[in-house]
Amino acid sequence: MHNYAKINGINIIGDMPLYVSYDSVEVWKHKELFLLDKNKKPTLVAGCPPDCFSEDGQLWGNPIYDWRYMQKTNYSWWNQRIKSAFNLYDILRIDHFRGFDKYYAIPYGDLTAKGGWWEEGPSFDFFKDKLNLNIVAEDLGLIDDGVRELMRKVNYPGMKVLEFAFDGNKDNDHKPSNFKENVVVYTGTHDNMPLYQYTLDLDENNLEIFKNDLKNECLLLNVKYRGRSAKTLCQTVVELAFASKANTCIIPIQDLLGLDGSTRMNFPSTLSTANWSFRMSKNMLKDNVLIELNDFVDKYIR
Repeated sequence: MHNYAKINGINIIGDMPLYVSYDSVEVWKHKELFLLDKNKKPTLVAGCPPDCFSEDGQLWGNPIYDWRYMQKTNYSWWNQRIKSAFNLYDILRIDHFRGFDKYYAIPYGDLTAKGGWWEEGPSFDFFKDKLNLNIVAEDLGLIDDGVRELMRKVNYPGMKVLEFAFDGNKDNDHKPSNFKENVVVYTGTHDNMPLYQYTLDLDENNLEIFKNDLKNECLLLNVKYRGRSAKTLCQTVVELAFASKANTCIIPIQDLLGLDGSTRMNFPSTLSTANWSFRMSKNMLKDNVLIELNDFVDKYIR
């Protein structure tokens, strides 16, 4: 498939999670790469601290890397992992990029993430020989000066998400008028509620803030504001993504089609048959959608 895509001038973006699972072949074959006890059980596991979305934090449960050992091997296993990924993909998006600067460690056996703490990661030392690779850094979530400095050094494109943009804060990094070129813009990611449903769920006050911010961004980027309904609001946000400075623009099909929350791709930190189960049927791509998409591509030279 990769070869077929190349012949037809199509690049494939692949995703790489930071961590692997405890029952993966990597942990069983290369125990020395992970923080395990004498019984081969993890001593620390991965997750995220409590925040406004989750008072218990996120307990992912993945074993933590022994970064000191990895450094002694010049990150050999990671280098092979990345090399293998580029055999399949042209562009590699690394998830939870902030974990290379600092990662959140939770004692194995804890039932929540509340008892965890931040530990230093390998930071720039890991990337010093990877600066020429076609990598996108998923730099969302809790971002501090350490992550910003790492992003500056590696110069990989980061991510901007328009669903986070229209909150009344003129300095919001996700506002298109605040973008630099070296970013990838999304209307929403696989973890977001589809944009149409997101606007429907806003209360009256936040919807008004959303609309006012959106109008202002449209003026700044010379995009026609369409706010008659939740559907046309979505179409306006989609066009803003195309009109932005971002080098790359990605629109989830749910947002392009204006689909509701039943088509959500993933609910973070949940196990469910609903996650990753959405499929697009062939008849969803109506001619009017394709015409508008083609117009955006031509108008904004995408």
